[in-house]
Amino acid sequence: MLINLDELSANDLLELARKKQQQEEAQARMAARASRLAQLRKRREQLSADQERAIAILDKELQALQQRRLQLVASHQRALAALDKEMAEVSAAASDADPGAERTEAKAATPPVASGPTPNGAGPVTAAGTGSAPGMDMAILKLLRGRMDMSDSLLRERLRDQGYDMLKFSKTLDALLREGKVVSKGSGNYALKKRL
Repeated sequence: MLINLDELSANDLLELARKKQQQEEAQARMAARASRLAQLRKRREQLSADQERAIAILDKELQALQQRRLQLVASHQRALAALDKEMAEVSAAASDADPGAERTEAKAATPPVASGPTPNGAGPVTAAGTGSAPGMDMAILKLLRGRMDMSDSLLRERLRDQGYDMLKFSKTLDALLREGKVVSKGSGNYALKKRL
């Protein structure tokens, strides 16, 4: 619609100019909001991309550390298995050479046992390996106390050094797991569930 400015009064012209100014200001505000919204969207996309990259880097580092940990545990277990095998061979060779020497060596290698019974009344095995395993549960708990975790092979080694019969180790450990006193940390590692 065309407006003939010559027919408008001064007041009409002022009103028309005011309305035009209001429209221009409204359009400018809308354009500013649209521009700001576009900037915010772009910034949000950048932040999301940065976060995804940072998380991906951390995930990769965590996977590398976990892999390294698994390799260290496996290497430790292989080394212990090799030592156990060599110890068994040396022990077998010694018993073949002198049957009486094995008993003497076994007696000398057995660490001294503190006087009195263990907490639940059973002691470590005798030199002939005929002792009972009820005391093994307390020995396992004592070994785990104050540690983040301990590998299965290290637990076996420490218990063997104390003279316990390893044939009963798995059953004793399973019982502790069922009772909730010990938890599995994965990859053959165990820890106390809570401080005892």
